[in-house]
Amino acid sequence: MACEPNVCNGSAGMELHELSQVLREADILVVLVDHDEFKTIDKELLKEKVVIDTRGVWR
Repeated sequence: MACEPNVCNGSAGMELHELSQVLREADILVVLVDHDEFKTIDKELLKEKVVIDTRGVWR
């Protein structure tokens, strides 16, 4: 699943999902960009997930 809040679904070249859906359904989260939408995520939602944070957003 991919989430890119600043790109329209059709222009991404792949199917994009809402951030809330990704947080609910994904077991592994990989942060590749440091958008504000990702910075404000409640860290409690990440507790049961494997997180790979390449931007330091959730440290």
